[in-house]
Amino acid sequence: MKRGMSLRSISLTNRREREREDFILSVSVLFQGYFAAAADILKHLKQRFPPNSQHAQLWMLFDQKIQFDRAMNDGKYHVADSLVAGITALNSVEGVYRKAVVLKEQNQMSEAHRLLQKLLIHCQKTKNMEMAIRVLLAIAKLYWRSMRHTTALPVLLQALANWIKVIIPLSL
Repeated sequence: MKRGMSLRSISLTNRREREREDFILSVSVLFQGYFAAAADILKHLKQRFPPNSQHAQLWMLFDQKIQFDRAMNDGKYHVADSLVAGITALNSVEGVYRKAVVLKEQNQMSEAHRLLQKLLIHCQKTKNMEMAIRVLLAIAKLYWRSMRHTTALPVLLQALANWIKVIIPLSL
């Protein structure tokens, strides 16, 4: 045992690792679209981490994102739009992104594009590359949907270039 580390601190470290693994698993399941499995994991997390606990904000955000994705998949854009406020309260950047997605699906292309451009600038300033990639892909979808394929391709290439910048350091 390392000097200065008690059994209690080791136990606390192990518990934090398990909690982190629980969250990683729920995110992984969520992004694969397994809503029922993600809901089961969230139920477990809600029991394990009450609303006033340190990790509650994460499961609350994931819960909102699951509901949003389900509403979007079902074509219930008004329901998804009503969830944007809750997502924004938990994560403002994610909330703006989700609002733009709803606007795009409601064929409010210019407003969606305006939001996405502002969000892209913010993500580039804050070096939030993962969100910048998602925003670039959403912008490319807007262009593609508007039959502006030649405009969409450079945006897709920019998203790919950013993705490579993120992935390469991880593999070193």
